[in-house]
Amino acid sequence: MSVVKYSKQTDGKNQLTANFKVEEMACKDGGDEIRIDSELIAILQKIRDYVKCSVNINSGYRSPIYNAKVGGSPNSQHIQGKAADISLSGITPLQVAQYAESLGVGGIGYAPAGQGNFVHLDTRVVPCRWEYYNGGKNTKVVGTFGGKPITVKPPTTPITIEPKSLLINGQEKQVRCGLVDGENYVHLRDFVAHMGGLVAYDEKTRQISITK
Repeated sequence: MSVVKYSKQTDGKNQLTANFKVEEMACKDGGDEIRIDSELIAILQKIRDYVKCSVNINSGYRSPIYNAKVGGSPNSQHIQGKAADISLSGITPLQVAQYAESLGVGGIGYAPAGQGNFVHLDTRVVPCRWEYYNGGKNTKVVGTFGGKPITVKPPTTPITIEPKSLLINGQEKQVRCGLVDGENYVHLRDFVAHMGGLVAYDEKTRQISITK
């Protein structure tokens, strides 16, 4: 499956699946361009069929400018059109996360009631699971939500490694970022997952703090 570019003005009312229209994935900044991963939409439809109730898309595609405005990662899957934050009624975010895990969804973030009450889903290649805390502003990596165990898909093309500088706990660090199948799969949460720690991001100073 692939990411397709749409126009909100001309394609917004078009049905992507039985229950989702193009405009539902539009960026909240009101821009016309919408990028949507067909694999992601297929996942959302499977969840809709499973829960048999409305699936509200809180955040779908984000333009780079809007993503930066809301404090998203520069490598956010939302920018690529490969992520959606959803909320539902009648079923808990944990239940949704568990079902998504059983489908083999790559990236799953779980925000319980009091922390945002939503689920983040994305189609990244390297699986990652995390929970939101501190009012949904911070995250901690977890191994599983109790659904299907995480399995890492092996890369089918050579991995290109390049250094990237990050401020971690006030010190500049070089992190090795890799490309798998032409996609930048290294996300801060993936990096922290290997350290087994908690990550916090200060929007004012734009500094990253990691504690074990």
